[in-house]
Amino acid sequence: MINIFTTYSKMVLFSIFMFFTGLAQADSPLTSTAFYTAYEEVEIVKMTIASNGDLTEPILKYLCNENKPIDVKMAVINALGTNFEGTNHSDVFLNYVFESNDFQDFEEFMLVGSPDLQLCYAYLLAMDNYFDVSVAAEIANMAAMSEAGMNSYTFQIIAAIINAQIAMDYDWCEVYALTDNVRQQSDLQKDLRTGAVSLIFEYMDLYGEDCP
Repeated sequence: MINIFTTYSKMVLFSIFMFFTGLAQADSPLTSTAFYTAYEEVEIVKMTIASNGDLTEPILKYLCNENKPIDVKMAVINALGTNFEGTNHSDVFLNYVFESNDFQDFEEFMLVGSPDLQLCYAYLLAMDNYFDVSVAAEIANMAAMSEAGMNSYTFQIIAAIINAQIAMDYDWCEVYALTDNVRQQSDLQKDLRTGAVSLIFEYMDLYGEDCP
């Protein structure tokens, strides 16, 4: 005979566990660093906020324009946001990139695509599913190590935030250290607004309390 009380208790405990696990994941580097607000007066960011999470063609066109600044592109993706169920912005972006740049496949995109496009894809991919950002982290790290990315504060901090999302699972001090290491690099080109940097560290510095 099934113990109904025991079975019910297990279901309640499991629901509670999933609830608090969801909260913990929602309060994370990718979901809690809303730095786009430092760019709210920029027209494309305004448009993105008004899109309610839809990756429209004007937004795609902006992200794929090599002449647009990388920090605003990251603010746009940040403004698109994410949700618990996940999104598919990275697929939409990649299809648009393929059509616009005549890449034959993903391998070609990774070989000859610009670091700007690769960082956009990595950040979109991470925001699509913030529960598993391992592939996004690899791509972001590659973009950050490129000639265009290695001296860019924006490239470095976005890669650090994505990697910090992974560190959430094993070391909260490492979550802090990953972004703090970028902050300490005084030789990086300051291509991210001071207000955006402040918003990022307003959250990331909370993890410094877990460092010895």
